[in-house]
Amino acid sequence: MKALLMRDLSFAALLTLLGTVALAIALAQEHFQEVWVFEPSRLQMTFHTAWAAGLVLGVAVALRDRWNGALDYIRHRPLSPAVLQVGRLTTAALVLVAWWVLAPAGAWLAELVGGSLVSAGRLDHWPLVFASMAPAASAAALAMLAARLPLAWWLRAVVAAALLLVGFPLCEQFAAVGDRHDPVVFTGLHLGLAVLLGAVSVAFGHVERDPDRSWTRRVPAWATAFVLAAGVAGGTLLLSWFGTGALRNFAAVLPVIGRVGERHELLAFDARHQGRSQRAHILDAEHRRTGAIAEGEITDVVRLERPRFRGPELEAPQFGPRLWSPLRIDRHGFANCLLLDSDRWTRRFHVFGRGDRVTPFHSGVRLVLVGADGFASGSESAVARHSMVWAVEPEAREVFCFDPSRDEVRAVPMPDGQRIVAVLEQEQGDPPALAGWKVPSWLVRGERGVFAFTRDGLVPAEAKAVEAAELRQAARRERGERARQQTIEFPVADVLTPTVRVLDAAGAVRFEHAYAPRTALERTAYAMGLAPSLLRSPLLQLGAHLLADDVHFEVSVFGDPVVAEGRRSWLVFANCVVSGMFAAITRRRLRRAGADAGTLRFWSVAVALTGLVGALLSEWFEASRAWRVPEASPAPEPRIFTVREAG
Repeated sequence: MKALLMRDLSFAALLTLLGTVALAIALAQEHFQEVWVFEPSRLQMTFHTAWAAGLVLGVAVALRDRWNGALDYIRHRPLSPAVLQVGRLTTAALVLVAWWVLAPAGAWLAELVGGSLVSAGRLDHWPLVFASMAPAASAAALAMLAARLPLAWWLRAVVAAALLLVGFPLCEQFAAVGDRHDPVVFTGLHLGLAVLLGAVSVAFGHVERDPDRSWTRRVPAWATAFVLAAGVAGGTLLLSWFGTGALRNFAAVLPVIGRVGERHELLAFDARHQGRSQRAHILDAEHRRTGAIAEGEITDVVRLERPRFRGPELEAPQFGPRLWSPLRIDRHGFANCLLLDSDRWTRRFHVFGRGDRVTPFHSGVRLVLVGADGFASGSESAVARHSMVWAVEPEAREVFCFDPSRDEVRAVPMPDGQRIVAVLEQEQGDPPALAGWKVPSWLVRGERGVFAFTRDGLVPAEAKAVEAAELRQAARRERGERARQQTIEFPVADVLTPTVRVLDAAGAVRFEHAYAPRTALERTAYAMGLAPSLLRSPLLQLGAHLLADDVHFEVSVFGDPVVAEGRRSWLVFANCVVSGMFAAITRRRLRRAGADAGTLRFWSVAVALTGLVGALLSEWFEASRAWRVPEASPAPEPRIFTVREAG
């Protein structure tokens, strides 16, 4: 092993240099302030650069011997294929560790040379940066596994794409806590995925592609099952995309609900022709035309919600809200402030909590900066020595003031002990909050008054400013009331045959319609929407049928909304029958090819559980020629004869 590592030392150094430069540039593009000063929220560029660099690293390490022509020489050395693969994985792991250490160091060096925020940087943000770069490990192991598979090049690419588009989103989903991700769980999942993929690649280390030999007999059954599951995931992803298109086409041919005067009607629009207005037809409950109406007479249209595909996305982990203000609340509930110090002409970073440095603020806290001129604002240019930062919590009876010059926090009671109702931000053109002010400010609405921030505390705001704030709040309430005058409900949220109900402001039902295919065009689109459900994996269909809940027009990779929530049991049964037919066809093909009993059992069960995708994979994984026994040829006649002499 040591000799292998020494052999790859110069190659690993080159990969370390290239990856470190790429990741350091990505971190620099994220801005030092957003990564090392404030707690990073989502490092998109670092995440995408990391997994892309990991793929390149895995491919380069796996195919290096093939590219430099040393593969045959390595095969004839006294080293087992498993040891060679472990050596390659070790080289990749050492390069990854170097990336995770040197890339952040490069970002700090760049800020030291060309920036001014090194003194405000915090090294304790490295775990979040490491979590964003952890997918490089799983991507490298994925590429090394794909390079070792004894499959055609295009099938290797399909398996790698399936592992990338399914494995990464699953790691993100399991690490999600609300709208954020746990960095420890996210990192652990990607490192665990890398270990799993590395173990599978070691199992395939001794297998070379040979069309005349079945590779499934030369690797453990669990390794074959893993590759099969990856292929099924990729095929299911394609079926989900196709199924979403079919469902959206069906929703497009259904009529819409339109408001005509004070009543609601089912409407079908003619196609728009050369910019002319559309003509609508009124339909009855059976979708038959009963009249016509001009487009201008329709005041509102309620279109049937089209299915959305909740497909896999390669998104960076979200550790906190994306903000650009110098005043922020981190994920632990503490205030983070980056302010300018006029004495040293540097920006200083401050962290404080609710009256001290160990008690976080309550949820919904707002931060307001009062500058040297006395104006409350969110400007970064305020001078720290002469500024105050106010923290306002909803429903509280006190506010907290942070003095950067003294680095202390004090609690300030609300006037007359009032409870805080809301924090309002003035807009351009509003009357000044206090006499002499010329810029918009922030206001605090109490139970019995509205107050403005000053350096000395809260004072009553000017009447005109209060009136403008009240008018704006009233306008917002009015818009909310108008939005509540008509409510759309889905008592039956079936993706194909929903029931739509229109309610007025009082909750009374003004219109209700149960959608179903009633015309020839609708029945054709309905049948096309059902077709992908027949081809999916029965295992996934049974899971969606029995376990899926509240899908509401969303199509996921593994959950079919057509059969979700216990709907269309007949379709699930038909899917099982179709998959059984595919399993019988696969078993017959392999038996005629001469496969052994174990292979027949494995693929019969696998295809019965995975459907069409499993049948196609069995055709590509188990070529018929790999099981053919060559016919015995007659022994060749001798070409040299020895004449024996009689003695």
